[in-house]
Order: sequence, then C-alpha cells, then structure tokens
Amino acid sequence: DPPRHDTAKTIQNLVAAGIEVKMITGDHLNIAKETARLIGMGINIHPGESTREATQDRNELIKHANGFAQVLPKDKREVVLVL
Repeated sequence: DPPRHDTAKTIQNLVAAGIEVKMITGDHLNIAKETARLIGMGINIHPGESTREATQDRNELIKHANGFAQVLPKDKREVVLVL
C-alpha cells in the first residue's frame, strides 16, 4: 500500500519534536526503502533477519538503522528490547 497523504508531514513533525522514527515492516526491503524515501525518512533499512542474532554489532545496527523490512513478530520484539 502507498503511504497515506499525511504520513510525510507526520514523520516531519515527530522528528521536529525530537522523536527518532524507525520503520518496521513486513514489506520487501526494496519496497520499504522506496516508502521511506517517499515519506522523508532515511533509507538505511535492513532485513529483519539482521536482528535475530543477539550480538553487540546487532545492537549497534538496530540503534543506527532507519528501519527493518521483511520482519517477523519476533524481530519487532528484538528491536524494541534493544532500543
């Protein structure tokens, strides 16, 4: 699905308020990157599988990524726990 017409403005408002926004989606990586571009987010988006092995490198990746694509529910949990 394409982003809603007001999504880019919402992201802009959140960032202006000092809130870091990350995309977490089940969509394909290429779709996630294009969606991020359309709504003004960074495109440093990684596959959900990169969240699965608990390492310090993984934790740093989660902290610095703009988002994750092709995620499973357990991937979402890992991102939230690290953040």
